[in-house]
Amino acid sequence: MQALRKVHSALLCLALITFMLVLGGCSEEESTPQPRAVKLYRAQAPGMSFISLAAQIRPRYISELSFRVSGKLQEINVHAGQHVIAGQVLARMDTRDLEIALSISQATAEEANLARQNSEQRNQRYQALAEQRHISDLDMLDLAAENEMLARRYEQARLEVQKRRADLSDAILTADFSGLVDAVYVERNEMVPSYKPVLRVLSGDHLEVEAEIPVSVVGKVRNDFDGRAHAQITIDGKQYGASLRELAASGGSAAGTYRARYVVKDLPEGAEIGRVVTLRLSYPRESGDRVVVPIEAVFATESGEAVWLYDEQTSTIERRKVAVQEVLPGGALIEGISVGAQLVAAGVHYLTDGQSVKSFE
Repeated sequence: MQALRKVHSALLCLALITFMLVLGGCSEEESTPQPRAVKLYRAQAPGMSFISLAAQIRPRYISELSFRVSGKLQEINVHAGQHVIAGQVLARMDTRDLEIALSISQATAEEANLARQNSEQRNQRYQALAEQRHISDLDMLDLAAENEMLARRYEQARLEVQKRRADLSDAILTADFSGLVDAVYVERNEMVPSYKPVLRVLSGDHLEVEAEIPVSVVGKVRNDFDGRAHAQITIDGKQYGASLRELAASGGSAAGTYRARYVVKDLPEGAEIGRVVTLRLSYPRESGDRVVVPIEAVFATESGEAVWLYDEQTSTIERRKVAVQEVLPGGALIEGISVGAQLVAAGVHYLTDGQSVKSFE
């Protein structure tokens, strides 16, 4: 009986010692904090800035059409707002006086040509007589001078015929290109001086987008010439690429702006002259020492904004003060850390300085 009690006491002591060892091990394990799983992000270099502007579809070419001759306007075949095609007859003058002048110049040219031909034939005959010494050298000189004068007279008459034909052709006004008649300045039966504008036609096959660019981004928009800036327009919800063709050297119609012209590829049929569209410009953002990070990575402190910077060697975080320069659609533009630095991107309000963390995917 005594021996049984000793065995029971030994077993009880052994169980108590084992329990104390297990309890001590658990306490030691619980006192060692586990690294907190966080989402890490590498700071990126700034991308592109964007600006949207109202723009207007405009013709690249505007033609003020006029007659090169004076006369009475006989026909005006178009009106403002009418579409025309290249080569279409737009207006015509009364050509009766021009036709008479052409007939007179043609008769004069024929007469001058006949006199020139007779002089050349006579010169050939006299040349043979001169070789036989039947005509003096002085007479031959006079004959040569007369022949040269008649040749010049014929040439002048021939040029006059060409001019009269050109005048007759210039009495018909045709469209230089397909487009839209923007204005008609004269009426039928009106006496029209030469080179007075009669019609204004806007090109329809060569349309562009015109916009007033704010002076604050003019320098960045110029980068379109070397491919570092881009533009697109939106028509009926669809986007079309555009390239800068012209940027005015001086201010535009509105204060603090510069007029710019963009060529648009594959404009739809609904793109009418004068239609207002949206022009979206994108250009490289000036980076300097700034980086882009998720907006969730930035949190407020008593001394300003900060982020948790991750140390890859120690797997710990350090609070780093930063300055938010701009809030972007995809994050925040900040100063205070460099490109490539790793920082905590979410759950920043539950961390402490120096805390151990690990990344989770």
